[in-house]
Amino acid sequence: MTLPLPKLLVILGALLVCAHPAAGAVLSVGQNGTEDYASVWEALTAAQDGDRIEVYSGYYYEGESDGSLRSVFVRDISFSLVGVQDNVVIEGLYLFAVGNSQRPSTWVGGLTFVGKAPVFTQSNGTATVENCSFDDLDVVMGLGVLDMYAGGDLFLSGCSFSGIHAGAEAGVIEGYNVTVEDCQFEDCDVGLGLVWGGHPRLDHVVASHNTAKAIV
Repeated sequence: MTLPLPKLLVILGALLVCAHPAAGAVLSVGQNGTEDYASVWEALTAAQDGDRIEVYSGYYYEGESDGSLRSVFVRDISFSLVGVQDNVVIEGLYLFAVGNSQRPSTWVGGLTFVGKAPVFTQSNGTATVENCSFDDLDVVMGLGVLDMYAGGDLFLSGCSFSGIHAGAEAGVIEGYNVTVEDCQFEDCDVGLGLVWGGHPRLDHVVASHNTAKAIV
């Protein structure tokens, strides 16, 4: 059976809409009282599939009152967490992105993380971390600053790691399929920690004044 051209175009258009769902919402985080949320943790707990979280300048303490890390679990959604101005500093947040029924994608960029780590874990999904700074972090849970496992893949670009301190069981990055490009590691007393028989790719990595020989 041959469909008339107008009906065929309608069907093709419907298929394209289904294949390319509408983008999610933009959630803003700031300290001026005019944004959607005052904390990154709140925005992450509210995020839906396809959302973009935009964080404005400021220091955001997201940890618990006793100084420990505050965890937030984001399940089965793809999202981005982006610093849209300079000097976006986050402390005390541990983001855990989990893929159960699907492999979500996470994009993190333009942020500075300080205080304690791990900062981010991706499980069964892909993560892109670009143009972020990780400064003076104490790794407190035996994981990496960035931790990929159970099918979690990481692309890391344009990031700097400075003053990372941890026990011998931890690394700056723990993972299997990891790509590191144009990143700097300085004054770190722990190595990259690319484990589990992984396949790391390192390009244009600069390392200086590190006590861990496994940094590159």
